Amino acid sequence: MKFDCPIMNDMRSRTYEFERLFGLSILGLLFLAMSILAAIGCARTPVIETGLRGTRSDQDASGLPQLRDFPVPPKAKLKTEQTLILGHLETWTGRIVMRSKLSENDLCAFYQDRMPGFGWRMISATQARVSLMSFVREDRVATLRVEASRFSGCTITAIVSPRQGGVSSPESARISGSK
Repeated sequence: MKFDCPIMNDMRSRTYEFERLFGLSILGLLFLAMSILAAIGCARTPVIETGLRGTRSDQDASGLPQLRDFPVPPKAKLKTEQTLILGHLETWTGRIVMRSKLSENDLCAFYQDRMPGFGWRMISATQARVSLMSFVREDRVATLRVEASRFSGCTITAIVSPRQGGVSSPESARISGSK
């Protein structure tokens, strides 16, 4: 296409020369530049460190040093993308999500049997389609949610947090005036 303006003709010929030399159109070059800038921007996005290493979304949960005071079912797989562990050893808090091939009944029995051996005391349990169990240990509380998956096995979500207030046992939490 020829233009009546010599400046436009000159720009058009330089554009063709650029495309011939580099194999990219001006639009292609702009797209490449925007892609590079977007990639640089994503690389600088802050990431919350969970303390979990590896690139797989599932990893063996039994080898985590943070879980020294918390029982892990045999062959349970940690869902690293959904897990957040803050702290270490026996003072960690956070959320652990695991998959197990055990049934919901077996997992509830596992935690009811094994948690006391790790110093946890059960304060409540509800076994249903989604089972909930709550435990206390010194100045921490653990709430476990066990839910059967559609195909096989279960998902276990454990939330461990610091205990609030000065309530040391269910007996001391009575409503005033009750006997």
